[in-house]
Formats: sequence, C-alpha cells, structure tokens
Amino acid sequence: MSPSRTADAGAQLAAEGAGQQTTPDGVAPGALHSGSVWLRGLLRGVSTVRIRSLRWGNLLEWSALLLLSLWVGRVFANLDPTVWPLGGDYPLTIQPHYIWPHLSRCGACVLWNGLINGGYPSFAEAHAGLLHPLVVLPTLIWGVVNGSKVTLILSFFMAGIAQWWLARVMGLGRVARLWTAGMAILGGHLFGRMEMGLVGMVLSTAAGALIFAPALQLGETGRRRAAVLLGIATALALLSGQGYIQVGIVPVLTTAALVFGLDQRLRPNPVWREYLLAGGIALLAAGIFLVPMLHYLPQASKHVDTGLAAGQPLAYVPLNLVIRDFDLYRNELLSKIAFPAMYINYIGWLPLMLALIPLRAAGRARLPRLLFLAASTLLIFFVSSSTFVGAAGKLLPETLVNFRFPSLVAGLAITPLLALAGWGVDELLKLDWPQLSFEVGPTVSIRLRLLAPVVVLVLAWSLKSPYDFGKGILKVTSPPPEAAEMVSILQSEQARWVAPQVSHFWMPPLLEAGLKLTQIFRPVNWKDRQPPPAEIEYAGTLDQVSASDSMVSVGQLAFILRPENHYAYVETRGQRLPCTASSMLGDIQVDCRAETAGTLVVQENSWSGWRGSLDGRRVDLLGGPWLQVEAPAGAHHFEFRYRPWDVALGALLTLAGMALGVWAWTASLGARRPDRI
Repeated sequence: MSPSRTADAGAQLAAEGAGQQTTPDGVAPGALHSGSVWLRGLLRGVSTVRIRSLRWGNLLEWSALLLLSLWVGRVFANLDPTVWPLGGDYPLTIQPHYIWPHLSRCGACVLWNGLINGGYPSFAEAHAGLLHPLVVLPTLIWGVVNGSKVTLILSFFMAGIAQWWLARVMGLGRVARLWTAGMAILGGHLFGRMEMGLVGMVLSTAAGALIFAPALQLGETGRRRAAVLLGIATALALLSGQGYIQVGIVPVLTTAALVFGLDQRLRPNPVWREYLLAGGIALLAAGIFLVPMLHYLPQASKHVDTGLAAGQPLAYVPLNLVIRDFDLYRNELLSKIAFPAMYINYIGWLPLMLALIPLRAAGRARLPRLLFLAASTLLIFFVSSSTFVGAAGKLLPETLVNFRFPSLVAGLAITPLLALAGWGVDELLKLDWPQLSFEVGPTVSIRLRLLAPVVVLVLAWSLKSPYDFGKGILKVTSPPPEAAEMVSILQSEQARWVAPQVSHFWMPPLLEAGLKLTQIFRPVNWKDRQPPPAEIEYAGTLDQVSASDSMVSVGQLAFILRPENHYAYVETRGQRLPCTASSMLGDIQVDCRAETAGTLVVQENSWSGWRGSLDGRRVDLLGGPWLQVEAPAGAHHFEFRYRPWDVALGALLTLAGMALGVWAWTASLGARRPDRI
C-alpha cells in the first residue's frame, strides 16, 4: 500500500471509530473548513501512526469490556470454594464438571462419569458444556465451583466480544460498538438465567452469539477466512451444551445462507460453498462431542413436557425485552410458568426503538444485511414460542416433547437486535444537526454537533437499567452447614452408592469428596434402567422416622444403612458374597474371594467401551445392565476400564476439522489480503 493510500485509510478508520462519515480525502465533513490545508496535512501525517495503533485501539475496547464483565460478575470473583452462585439448579448444572479434577489422577478414566446414578459416558453429556474450553480450562485451574464462577465472568466477556465483533464487521463506530457490547454483557439474556443458577445456559447463549459476526462477514465478503471463523464459532456453540441455543442457531445459519448465498434469481452463488465449508469445519471440530452423543442417544431418556406448557405465544415473547418487574415473572401471566429464569431477557425500550432506524436508513446496498439481522431476530423469537412448538409438535410429537423450555432460545435474538440498534446509533451520530459553528481564523472554522453528546449520554444512561435489574439476581450462597458432617458419614474407602436425596445443594460437597451418588435428579437418564440401590440412603427428618440400629443422623436428617446393597459382589448358589472394590470413574478394581465359581456383578452401568480383566487376562463381559464377568473359585483381582471407540473416532474427526480449518485459513492468505476483523 502506498504512503498516500495508507494515510487515507488511517483517517478513514479513525473517523469510523468516532462513528463519522469521511470525504474522499479521509477527513470528516463539517469538522474543518475546506481552506485549512495545513490541518489536513497534519492529519495525513499522523494517520500512519493511527493505522499502526488501530490494534491498540481494539485492545483498549476489549479491555473496557473485560473490566465491565469483571464488574458485573464481581460477586463471583470470590474464589472461596464454599461460596457459589445462588440459584436452585446451580449444583445440577455443574454435576458433570466433577470429572475434570480426576484428569491428573487417572487420565482417560474421565471418559466415564461414574459419580452419578450408575455412571454414563462423560463426553456424551449434552446438558452441560463439558468440553467447551471455557469450562475445561477454568475447572482444571480453579476447581469445579471456582471454575464455574470464572466461566460465568468469561461468558459475560464472550457475549460482549461477540457483540463488539458483529459491530466491527458492520463498520459501526466506536460509540455503537462499545454501547452494544456493554448492553450484551448487562442484558437479561445472561443474568436472568442465573435466577436459577443456569451456568450452562449463560455459557451457551454467549457462545451462540459468536456466530453472527462471521456469518455476516462471510455473506458480505465471501472470504475464506470468514468461513473458517464461522466454522470455529459454530463448533464452540455446539460444544456449549444445553441444546436450546443449538436449535436457535439453525434458523440463523439458514437465513445467512439463503440471504447471501442466492442471487436475485434465487440461484446459488459461490458463497454457498463457503457456508458449506464452515458447516463441515464445525461438525468435524465438534466431533469429540457429537460422535459419543449420537452413539449414546438411543439409550438416553430425557424428562419431557407433554403439555408443552412453558412456551409463550409469539405475540408475548418480545415483551420480555422490556419487562423488569420481577414479581411479574413469578406468576403465570402472559402464558408463562412461574420460573423467571426461563423468560428474563430485559434490555429496555431504547434498543428496540433504535433498532427501527435501519429500516428506513439501510438503502439498497445494505438491504441483505438488514434482512439477515431482522429475519434472524424474528425467526429466533418464533422458534422460542409456543406458536412454533405447537405447530411443529403436530409433525414431530415425540421429538418436541423434549423441547421443554423453548423460551430459553429467545436470548439468542438479543445479538442481532442489538446490532440493529447499534446501526441506528451510527445513523444518529451521522446527523449534522443541530450544530454550533465557531470561526477560529480567516481560514478555519470549528463545528460542534450537539446531537452526538446527547446520544452518548442517553446510551450511557440506558446501561444502568439492566445493570440495576441484574445485580438483584447475581448473588452467592453457601452449602448447608451440615455438609461437612454428611461427607464424613457417607465417605468410605470402599466404593459404594449413597443416596443423599435432600436437595441439589448437597451435591457439590459430596461430589467434591468423590462420593458416588445414586437416585438423584438428572435431566437425562438411561432408558429402561434404574439407578443402582444405595448402601446409605436418606430416609427423612428425625421426627419422620423411627430410631433403629441401622440409622445414622446428620443434624435433623436421618439416613438408613443398607449393607446388603453391595457395590460389587460374587453371586453364587443364590448367595451374594461382597467384594472389595475401588472406583475412579472409568477405572474400577475389584478383589474377590469365593469358595465356588459364580458371577461377579459390579453395580456400574454396562455399556459399549467397557473392558474387563481377570488377574491381568482379558475376559468377556456378560450381558445385563451391570458390569458382569464370570468369577472362578478362589481369590482373584478384577479390573474394568472404560475406553470407548466413539471418543477416539470423535477425537480424530476433531483433529481433521482443525486441520481443515488451518488449511483453509492458510490457503486464503495468498489469494486475498487479510480480513479486517
């Protein structure tokens, strides 16, 4: 690039950062008199510095968003593991994360989650974003509870970056970029989910927001690098769990491919291939989750809503953007159920009003952009409504009953809606009226646009409303005071199942201690299987049960001892001879002594991927829901290892997806100049 073109580009980008238009000379209109040649020369002289410092400008904006995320989530910055986010379902959402602390102890044993209800394949976990980097890394560094708090703060930041990135792709100025990103961090689509402690939904919503920027950039530029970024963003959205946001991104990506991938005669143009490439990268890169999940899916049974009562009619869904009355969310008005976390998406009236401006200001050239953002918003609202669920349920009744809380999808619509609002902000800041002019000299005049500072002040003030609403929800709590005593009573050197069926809030300290919990609630369970019986189970409060020798108490809670429910035993001649067993997720060791041959039964769910050995020699597993092998007479050592083929295949596909992305990225470098992202 020549020096003169570099100078012009620097002025152009600097003006964009202020939300202004520029003349062909790179100077903002109305700021300088046409005779001020010396001042324009000075601007050109420093513009090369501006072009070099542009990345520093981006870094400063990102830093501002990170500071805002830390401020919003400051209540979660307390890294005391006995303090965790308030919300009845918080312990439920982090249940699957407890495999990761075992990674350093036993490596591949984490492929099986043997801590809950007889165990299940870990990487098939669809409820939590178990394999998302913002779950894995914080959990490995800070532990499960503290890691989840870090995940929350990083999810706020990711939502802000996703919104900032979309504004950057749209060429919006700095004011619009920072305001929309700040509103994305503060929006009810994130903090509202924490009313129930839904960490996974916060992560999933933020991850889903990342797809909009590369989807738009790919459609408007056709660049290969945008396709790679779209593939990566979509893969991260797939890894983020829950399923609701994943349903929501389908109409978004479909809209992008149709709006930008078809010409005026509705014939495919070359950008279709790039969208297909992005889809291929996404599916391959997410293979480490998708393959085990699809393999396990026929065996899974999910809690369903046959009445489809949680969805709102389409006409009511947008109202949650402007309702900030918490009591209104606690009742069933507007066809809701009394679970506020499912519906809160508050951002206020101002973004909605600003989002209408592009409808008039878009022009023919930017009509596809307007159509993509507007259609995405409306389609997400539609998919999140009972209007859609009711209609689709007639076609796929057995599938739609699994879609229990469709209203959770609506949070994804905040991203394109705020993008339209930011576009409206940019259009307002381009207006030259009203303004004041000052004559500085015979050749120089200064013009001040009075609308710009007013707009900036109103935007800044609009951030306060969602912040005030959210800080009443983002709180922390502590485990029950009897938790430590319960751990000491239930813990054992031998593997055994315990059933502390009191509430979700008992789970974190018990799972932290490595206890194997049975008969507890999970969103997904094994089809046609019952969880294993417990050796110790909750019986009620002391005033509800009769005292007996087989009872122990923790505070006012009573537990019954059932020693006949062995974790591992040899069944021979109608008798059950208990064995000594230790369990570390997918690694189980059992020592047995029996006078006669029989069958060793380990009450761990049997599934493809388990391998057994007897005194170091491999043995075949017998049929049945539990791990079973033939047990010869005498003293023997048995081992069971879970090493499934589906994880290995999924990992290979993930590596292939990463390789495809790297190849596509590097191949595009020689063909095109670097994208501005």
